[in-house]
Amino acid sequence: MKRKKILDTMNLIDDKYIEEASPGRTTVRHRPVRIATLAACFIMMFTALNLWLFLPMETFEPKLTQYKGSEYYEVIEKINLLTGSNSNYKNNFSKIMYGFVSLFSNKSSGTTGGFPIQENPTYSGSSSPTPTQKPTGSYVETTDNQTQGVIEADLIKRSNTHIYYMSMTSHAGLKTGMLDIYSIAGEDTQKVGSYTIALPANANHTASEFAFYLSDDCATITVIYYYGIARSNYTTDTYIDILSLDISDPENIREKNKVTITGSALDSRMTDGKLLLVSKFIITGNDFSDEHNFLPQIDTGNGFESIPAEDIVISENAYAKRYTVVWMFDAETLEPRGCTALLSYSDICYVSADSLYITHEHTKNISRERKTDIYRISYAGEKLENVGYVTVDGYANDQYSFDQKDGVLRAVTTTSSSASLYCIDIAEMNVISSAKNFAPKGETVRSVRFDGNTAYV
Repeated sequence: MKRKKILDTMNLIDDKYIEEASPGRTTVRHRPVRIATLAACFIMMFTALNLWLFLPMETFEPKLTQYKGSEYYEVIEKINLLTGSNSNYKNNFSKIMYGFVSLFSNKSSGTTGGFPIQENPTYSGSSSPTPTQKPTGSYVETTDNQTQGVIEADLIKRSNTHIYYMSMTSHAGLKTGMLDIYSIAGEDTQKVGSYTIALPANANHTASEFAFYLSDDCATITVIYYYGIARSNYTTDTYIDILSLDISDPENIREKNKVTITGSALDSRMTDGKLLLVSKFIITGNDFSDEHNFLPQIDTGNGFESIPAEDIVISENAYAKRYTVVWMFDAETLEPRGCTALLSYSDICYVSADSLYITHEHTKNISRERKTDIYRISYAGEKLENVGYVTVDGYANDQYSFDQKDGVLRAVTTTSSSASLYCIDIAEMNVISSAKNFAPKGETVRSVRFDGNTAYV
């Protein structure tokens, strides 16, 4: 009976109320809310994507406030940025675009990881510069030098009476250098003196890159070499020794002076009583409480001292955690006369009769357009002087791609599609003339020879 009453009651319900209560009506009424929710989600995702793409890269910077009173604070700030992760890119967008362009770029680059990093630069060329002879003393320079009067180190030199030869030998389980002196006497030529270079007792790395100079009076030989000493199980520090030897009595060779520098040797020259040395120093981390970690140092016999802050040049295009350091010493006493440390990676050094030129290659992240900063450091006076730098397109092949004449530095580079030549006023360090892209498209510079006012490329 109750069931019949319920059915009868339902029959009395107006159809319009049933239609209003149907599920279809409910869906139509809530559709704007769902659309608004989806729009809000899209906006949030779009905002998050933009933040990820365009916010500056996180560099995990340590607190630097404790170093604000240090004379090296500006250097510390720059090194801190270089030692942070992803510091080569402003944001993720530039990183993605750089990778995208790299896939489709067929430009000749010769780079590692997008940057022209060459950890073991070579200094060789196919040109044959005019040989130089020393006018004084009995020493005769028998090897070729790029610049007349600017002597390059060697493994063998000779006077009119003796031959001096540097070779490798074993000492305390490590390879080191040995100097042998031979008399020049026809069939009676014989060894008349020998000296083995002793490495520090805690050295754990074979000495490398031996080279030496012979003084005009043939009484002194100056040897340059570097070696490693372990700091921990994972870190080995490198050191350069500049050692002068008294060879006036070949049968009794003895040490005169020695200077030790942190880092490893790249190149050197000797001229007009000055010894020029170019070295590299790699920064180890961002622990700024120990200057040994982030500053080149020198020991003249009284312990290591950091180079002064005013001698450090911070390159605005720096990307590598290292310095290229130019040192000048008195050739006789090895007394330091100054240094200039370029906070940047450099791989080519050209030395003229009064200036030393250091190159620094850098690449734009997106376009991959390679450029070269050319720094001029004058050694004409009693101290080194950082004159400035100029930026040119492309990259240089080697030291023979440069030549200085009549106050003008001539430089040949490989550009993105050809080769170019730049004439640079060395007083103002600006380009005064150029011949851009003169070679066929796709060519790269392999060798350069300057002869007066003519360049052969």
